[in-house]
Amino acid sequence: MVSLFLCEDEIVMREGIRDRIDWKAENIDFVGEASDGEMAIPQIMEKKPDILITDIKMPFVDGLMLSEVVKKNLPDTKIMILSGYDEFEYARRAVSLGVTEYLLKPISPKKLLESIRKVRDTVEQERSHKEYVTKLIENAGGEGAPVRKMEEKKFHSRSLTAAVKFIDENFSDEDISLNKVADHVGVSPNHLSSTFSKELGSTFIEYLTKCRIDRAKELLTTTDMRSSEVAYDVGYKDPHYFSATFKKVCGMTPKEYRNTVH
Repeated sequence: MVSLFLCEDEIVMREGIRDRIDWKAENIDFVGEASDGEMAIPQIMEKKPDILITDIKMPFVDGLMLSEVVKKNLPDTKIMILSGYDEFEYARRAVSLGVTEYLLKPISPKKLLESIRKVRDTVEQERSHKEYVTKLIENAGGEGAPVRKMEEKKFHSRSLTAAVKFIDENFSDEDISLNKVADHVGVSPNHLSSTFSKELGSTFIEYLTKCRIDRAKELLTTTDMRSSEVAYDVGYKDPHYFSATFKKVCGMTPKEYRNTVH
């Protein structure tokens, strides 16, 4: 179950959020509440919630200061900020602190619940990935050890066997393509594409992406390389495209993935 803490100085707003949502039905454990950041900090440090919902404008310690403290001490906690201040500077600071959701008040209960569900799903997905990665540790011999590579599989088609071997050895080449691989193994691109689909059950680009992402996971786990350096190393010209592809495949960014295994 995902845990959630609420920090809101407006009592009507705080009680409305607390009492109008069926937390158990949403698979969320409502672990506490506070009326300002100063009161919230010790409770949050003790309960370590997966999600923090906080107002941005509060006495003593405001939402941004609270977010900074929480992100420093509990980097995995997802922060949702409620703000009545539609100002760029607040949003800019929130993004720089790693805030997950920045919501403007007034916000309807439906919209708030949709956002909570989205963040809850992210927490559950990352938790599942973390457990999976822990078991792998691309079982491999302890923390920090590279994930074992699969043995070279032999297929009915000699051309596919040769193609897979070529991709496994050259996926880091940013210019690798279906045409280049087909030319290397001596068949037409259409024939190779069809063979991939029939015997592997995936397309050429899906297999190439798998090779690259598997290698990226290994580098993120066993080295201190920056995400952009990993991108170039596994064959991506554009680090932003690499990050988007990694998140699509793994459900989290390269940075988030690295944090799950460190």
